[in-house]
Amino acid sequence: RDCSWRWRRARTTEMVLQLCRAGLVGIAVIQLTAQMRILVAVASIDFRAGIDGLARICLAQLQVDPFRGWLVVFCNRRRTAIKILTYDGQGFWVCHKRLSSGKFPYWPTDGPIQELQAHQLQVLLMGADPSQARGVSAWRPLPRAA
Repeated sequence: RDCSWRWRRARTTEMVLQLCRAGLVGIAVIQLTAQMRILVAVASIDFRAGIDGLARICLAQLQVDPFRGWLVVFCNRRRTAIKILTYDGQGFWVCHKRLSSGKFPYWPTDGPIQELQAHQLQVLLMGADPSQARGVSAWRPLPRAA
């Protein structure tokens, strides 16, 4: 049954969580895994770009195939927001995070793209410097997906 009206009427995060717990609304998530390839675009982009515009940037400027299933991370010029583009086999996902105040303190500066590990992306999304995130080195590294 169509429960989209419940989602639109939910005014707070707590209300959304209550709807999800009750099974009235589902939430799809993108799970970060250790073998997932995560690429960060160094140059800022115009955030008016939607899915097609981001896919075009991947191909033309980054030489990355947007259909590979990799996560491609972009920031706006002021570094107050991040967009993540990925393809799941059925269609594209775009995730957008805008900080309520402040800026993302870290953004790479070398080359057109840089690769991050999954735990580093989580640190970046929390507004910290992923280059300072140290984890235990992999004993037997997993092959990168796609």
